[in-house]
Amino acid sequence: MYKNYFFLLRCIKELTPIIKECEITEAYTQEKDKLFFNIPSADHPYSHLIISTNPQQTYLLFKSEHHKAKKNRFNFCRQLFPARFKSAEIAVGERVIRINTDSGNIFFMIRGGKTNLLFADGGQKIFPFKKIDEDKKDDLLKELMKYEYADPDKAIDRILGHLPKTERESPEKLPFIGKEIFKEVENREGDFREILIKIINEILYDPIAVFYDEDLNKLRFCPVSFRSVKIPPDAAQFKNYNEALDRYLGFVYSNARKMNIRKEVEKYVFNEIERLSRRLKNLDASLGSESKEKEYKKSGELLLTNINSLRKGMKSATLTDTASGEEVAIILDEKLSPKQNIDLYYEKSRDAKIRYRKSKELQSVAQREYARLQAISVRIENSADDEKIREIKKELKMKTNETIQKNNEEKGSFRHFLIEGKYHLYVGKDSKNNDLLTTRFARQNDFWFHARSVSGSHVVLRVDNTKDPVPKNILHKAACVAAFYSKAKSSKLASVTYTLKKYVVKNQRHDPGEVSITKESVLLVKPEIPKDCEAVYD
Repeated sequence: MYKNYFFLLRCIKELTPIIKECEITEAYTQEKDKLFFNIPSADHPYSHLIISTNPQQTYLLFKSEHHKAKKNRFNFCRQLFPARFKSAEIAVGERVIRINTDSGNIFFMIRGGKTNLLFADGGQKIFPFKKIDEDKKDDLLKELMKYEYADPDKAIDRILGHLPKTERESPEKLPFIGKEIFKEVENREGDFREILIKIINEILYDPIAVFYDEDLNKLRFCPVSFRSVKIPPDAAQFKNYNEALDRYLGFVYSNARKMNIRKEVEKYVFNEIERLSRRLKNLDASLGSESKEKEYKKSGELLLTNINSLRKGMKSATLTDTASGEEVAIILDEKLSPKQNIDLYYEKSRDAKIRYRKSKELQSVAQREYARLQAISVRIENSADDEKIREIKKELKMKTNETIQKNNEEKGSFRHFLIEGKYHLYVGKDSKNNDLLTTRFARQNDFWFHARSVSGSHVVLRVDNTKDPVPKNILHKAACVAAFYSKAKSSKLASVTYTLKKYVVKNQRHDPGEVSITKESVLLVKPEIPKDCEAVYD
């Protein structure tokens, strides 16, 4: 209700003696939709008049102490300031305030989404605070100039002298009365016009109550004499409109911060539950069938038993399992020797065993965390106390929004792949991006890849748990991606260097994208994006 026409009258009436004949040294903005007028005085060198054009929080507020921001500040209409304040008037029947100075007029027009501040110099050229079309400026200025402006006392007399006699006339004769006033009229008995005058005078002169209405779940701003509002005994009361508005806005910002914390925690828990749900689904799928460890090991043993019947160049071999008497068809790599094929199957068996064990452990951890977050979600839903929400945030060890945003910005700047639904792989896009990936994003025990002897992207395989060895086939697939994003992309085979990030050195002697390696291994791979290496778009 603080934006009601009669409260605006009271605002101008109380504000004018404070800033009359003061000098407006500058007008600047440091927050969206807010303009700050510096009006220093001997007693208050940092006093400001703040006007907000935000449709949800439109107001005019005097602050005796406000310090300018050192950064992100933009001066507005330098040519009109400094200027001496002369008077403040309001349009009769319209929520348009005109501040008169010796260099021009400042119009504060309150119109919902079209709320704006406009500066008019002596030549009646206007400068809008919020952008409007050029062809609409003249029409807007003509509209502003046609209104009848008056100081608060004269405006009050003009309005009280023309009040409607019945409620039926009100929408036409006084459309700006407001639904709050009509609701208050309904709570009183007597002559409609007399009640209306009494209520308007209460708005203009009575102390103002500012409090949180528990029943309606919203902040209230109204005269203490209002009968349509249940005002609690401990509600804050103010004789001055400016002080009441300052407290009201303080409540608004405080509640907004509390609501933001609650929303932040709710969103974090929801996203984590969704993420764990997807992870558990993937893990369930990978564990749905038994580990292929035994299958690979059995193939290796059969090949070893029949090594004399194998030859290099064979694409497959059909061998008899002596235990079951069944024939088993085994696929071979024609480029490898019999011993190499046997070693390959034993290696696949070891990798499958590692993957299966890791998946089981990850599933167990994910299930426990999922259950914990579900319980926390119920606690949040049942917690009305903001302090408990802050305790939950602390318990979750949530990163600050700034940290999350920074991490997401860094992560989002690289190519991102997911190998076998579990292993995160990051690929640099250019020299500077390579440096960012290697020196700032990669952890000491992450695996680092680069195509050997040719230019290409730095590639980092994230290692979340250093106690679990990364299977060799995962390293091989990461190397394939590193070769693909290099000058060796068109080669049939390419050599790729890989090592732990802690063995990668970057110093001032290196050009962008250049590093030195103190320890390395090499893989010979085909440059490609493996089938189970899925691109992730963050």
